[in-house]
Amino acid sequence: MDTHQKYQSIESLLKKLKIFSRSLAILSAILKWVVSILPVLCLILFLDQQLPIPRIFRMAMMLAFFVFVGYQAFLSFKPILKKITLSTAAFWVGQAYPEQNDHVLSATQLYPLKSGNSLHYSTDLVDRIVEYAQSFLSKISLNYVLSSEIKAIQKYSIYAFLLLVCLTLELILFPNSFAEFVTVFEANDRTPLISPKIEISQISPGDSEIQSGESVNFSAVVNYSGTGVTLQYRRLEGTWQEHPMNKINSYYQTTIQHITTPLEYYVQVNETQTPKYRLKVTRQPRVHEFQLALKYPPYTQRASEKLEINQGDLQVLVGTEVSITGKASSKVTLARLVFDTDEKLDLELSPDFDFSGFFIVQRSDQYHIALEEFNGLTNQNSISYQIKAINDQRPRIQILKPGTDTVLDDTMLVRLRISVQDDFGVQSLRLVYYIEGTDISSTTPKTSQLTLVEFASPETDTIFNYDWDLDLLRLFPEDVVVYHLEARDNDSISGPNVGNSQTFTIRFPSLAEILGEVESEQQAGIQSLEAIFEQQVAAEQAVDELIDRLRKSQDLSQTDEKVLKETLGKQKQIEKTVKQELEEMKMLTEHMKKQQLFDAETVAKYQELQDLMQQALSEEHKELLRQLSQAIEQQDLKQQEQELTEANFNQEQFMQKLDRMKALYQQMLLQQKLEAAVKRAEDLKNQQIHINSKLAKEQTESSQRIAQQEERIFSGTRDLLTDIGKLGQEMIDQAQVSQQQLSQVGNELHRLKQFAQSNQLTATLQKMVKQLQKGEKNAETAQSVEQTLTELYQGLDNALEFLQGANSEETLAELRSAVRSTLYLSQKHQLVWEKTKSILMIGKGRYLKGEISQLQRLAATEIGLANGTDTLASRLWELGKQQMQIKPELIWGLETASDAFKRSAKALEDRQPSLASPIQKQGLEKLNQVTLALLDAMNQMNMQMGAGSMENMLEQLQQLAQNQEKLNEMAQQLSQQMRQKGKLPGHQEMIQRMAYEQQMIREATERLAKMAEQMKQLLGDLEGISEEMKTVESELKSQNLTREVLDKQKQILTRMLESTKSLQKREEGKKRKGEVAKATLVKPQISPLDPELLQKITEVQRGLKSVDFQQIPIQYRQQLKDYFRVLSQQPSIAP
Repeated sequence: MDTHQKYQSIESLLKKLKIFSRSLAILSAILKWVVSILPVLCLILFLDQQLPIPRIFRMAMMLAFFVFVGYQAFLSFKPILKKITLSTAAFWVGQAYPEQNDHVLSATQLYPLKSGNSLHYSTDLVDRIVEYAQSFLSKISLNYVLSSEIKAIQKYSIYAFLLLVCLTLELILFPNSFAEFVTVFEANDRTPLISPKIEISQISPGDSEIQSGESVNFSAVVNYSGTGVTLQYRRLEGTWQEHPMNKINSYYQTTIQHITTPLEYYVQVNETQTPKYRLKVTRQPRVHEFQLALKYPPYTQRASEKLEINQGDLQVLVGTEVSITGKASSKVTLARLVFDTDEKLDLELSPDFDFSGFFIVQRSDQYHIALEEFNGLTNQNSISYQIKAINDQRPRIQILKPGTDTVLDDTMLVRLRISVQDDFGVQSLRLVYYIEGTDISSTTPKTSQLTLVEFASPETDTIFNYDWDLDLLRLFPEDVVVYHLEARDNDSISGPNVGNSQTFTIRFPSLAEILGEVESEQQAGIQSLEAIFEQQVAAEQAVDELIDRLRKSQDLSQTDEKVLKETLGKQKQIEKTVKQELEEMKMLTEHMKKQQLFDAETVAKYQELQDLMQQALSEEHKELLRQLSQAIEQQDLKQQEQELTEANFNQEQFMQKLDRMKALYQQMLLQQKLEAAVKRAEDLKNQQIHINSKLAKEQTESSQRIAQQEERIFSGTRDLLTDIGKLGQEMIDQAQVSQQQLSQVGNELHRLKQFAQSNQLTATLQKMVKQLQKGEKNAETAQSVEQTLTELYQGLDNALEFLQGANSEETLAELRSAVRSTLYLSQKHQLVWEKTKSILMIGKGRYLKGEISQLQRLAATEIGLANGTDTLASRLWELGKQQMQIKPELIWGLETASDAFKRSAKALEDRQPSLASPIQKQGLEKLNQVTLALLDAMNQMNMQMGAGSMENMLEQLQQLAQNQEKLNEMAQQLSQQMRQKGKLPGHQEMIQRMAYEQQMIREATERLAKMAEQMKQLLGDLEGISEEMKTVESELKSQNLTREVLDKQKQILTRMLESTKSLQKREEGKKRKGEVAKATLVKPQISPLDPELLQKITEVQRGLKSVDFQQIPIQYRQQLKDYFRVLSQQPSIAP
């Protein structure tokens, strides 16, 4: 763009500024003009209305106003005529934007002179000024340049608005003011100076007659537009009073309220006045006072009451009797009550003008008291009173409990808690109910009613409790009872009002539904245990990794410490989750107890499972949290590693317990599912028996109703057979992992399902439903269904009985085998320990080649014992997943013993028998403790199995007798050696060991004594034997092996053998009297001793003939032979 174009741009912008300025100037001039004339106009109009100004003055005032208007217009618009140049506009810009240093003004002045350059300015300078001015103008705001003018316009606009508001208000107050002002030059003048005579006409009301108390409007037409028009009035022979009259349209008017006496009046304007008029007042008859009395309906038991004097409005109950008494003015000949419904009630009128009467409120209405005198004068515009009739409300009844749809439990009771309220009292409560589906042919169900209570006296607000026994309704599973309550009041006027409560339902669930809910909750519990187990595995892995890093780097980084803290947090979360699971299990156990869903044994197992989980949480897990917390706070690296290692060990134990609990839960759930199937089958059988009894008696109950019940049996049977098949397959799959008897039960369930299908049970039920729906009743088909359901139930019950018995017998057999194994391991390990001590005493740190070889053989034997102990621990661990009596502490004890055997073997290999001997002693003690715990577990199971477990008691007693016999033989041999050689140091240790073995036999005998507490006449006094054992045990501990001690041992053995014979005879008699077993399954034959262990015993027996056996002292060889002979023999049980 060249300089010329830029200058043209400047001119264009300045011209826009000029146009904008001109527009603002015109608007400002108009507003100034309006603001200057409006105050004068308002003032003139006000004076014209308020002052009686002569016409000539008014004309002069109007002419002066027009002159003023013109002069103000000249002054306001004169600045607009002034011409505005570009330099002027540029000057405005310079004033608004002083920072541009008048470049715009310079550009407008220099550029036109550029062509001639008469002032000899540099053209480049002019071009730069123009360029700068053009650039600057493109950025300016026209509103900012003319901001002062805009502010002035805003100010004048506000003034103009306020003046217009004033003018508007004045025109509202004086609507004729403007019209009268502009008509000043017309002939009719308003001023008294030159106006004609004032004329007053059309006086109203003139001479007239009114009723006393009326208000009268006075008016007149006056040819005068000013003020001073008044109404002059007085009471007869009273003083005159003045009342101003206002002009409304063409009339002057005023009103006098409540005229009770005659008046005389006239209208006056200045000196002009009208003739006098008279206003006569006639008095209407009136009520001096009255009073209402209320008599409520008798059933409300409310006392009568009187209202205040002259209170006529009523708000009363329908049926209320209202009496009215009052006094009227004199000369009244008739008094009556007039209702808006055009009903009229004549009142009695006494000579003293007292009136009375009554009416009964039936509806809401209005009324007034009408009076009439002898001359026909009545009381016009009498006061009207309201009657609001209140209907007796329905009782309000609410079912507080259960307050919702409910499901019946085994009590068949529904405890109702009912709240009833009524304005005047409830008379009775009724329960209205019906059973859904009982009347299929009708769309409206037929209800039954049960009266709950008839109140002796009406209750206005009460809480009522009622136990509804639904067993009386003879409900069928899956029936739904729909019910509500009705409350009736004692309204004797309109009839009793009935209030209804909410409608609720009560469902009688099927047994399958209840059991299914429990199973679902238990499945959720198993899933929760699995989730906890997975979380524990992750936490254990994290601790393992921390231990590895600590061992490698001898330090934990900040990240590792963070992981450790997170692990502690996860363990706390696991603890919280386990507690929640425990609470849920507790609630489920209470539910099972309340509903009596399962037998006491099943509930007890479930309770025991909770105890196991609580024990794991309170012992191992608390110790785990403590050790993790200490590991975080520990600064010493070795101590920190130790704390983490111990925490890892507790994690492992806690995880093992979780794994065991999960397995036990699953095992228990399988048995519980079978028990649930038995109960469902029994329930279906009983339902069919109930229907068959109806069909046999030809009851009048609808066949449609029976068909509905039969259809539910069909549905339940179909679902039961499906569940039986699934459960059978589940047991077979589980048997591949653990218990083999599950496979037999699973096959039996498949057989029972096939039996039901081959008898076409479901097809027959479906056929029976269709026949009943058609109204046909076939008793023969019903009996066939009942027989098949009965056989199905019996088969399931037999399978459950077999499963429970097989579990217990297998566990007892495993425990017996474990006891023999631990005794064998204990005896073998004791021999190793004694040999080790013998070598230690002979060699005293210096060993010959033969002794070194013997130490190596002993180490190999210890390794074999450790492997055998590990095998036994593994077997017991799997058994512990099936039976709660096998506690994890047993397995951990065996693992501790195995670890001692391995460490002992390592010490023997290193030719350190002095180090191996105390370790061997610790292992022996731990192994003996496990044996005692196993005996305790057997005792618990025997106590649970009861008298039916006498065979197990017999075997235990036989085993104890054999052990006592061995102990007696050992004591005899030791006594003989002591007589021949004297009491040696080794003999003391042998006597101490025999005392310990006598203690073990005694404790086991005491446990049997508790079981035989009620069979003393058959078994003898086992507790007496226990006391004799204590005496022998005490003597042996005191190193007294006398003849009396040996004789007591013989007596103990004799009495134990007598008890065994007695028990055998009882068992034989029981077997001869026993009936055929209910179970149809063959119980598995379980050998009392593991075959692998038998093989090991055989190998040991062969080893007794080897050269190594000759190295054992002669006094122990016969004892070892007898011991292994007893272990290898099968227990002899009478057939």
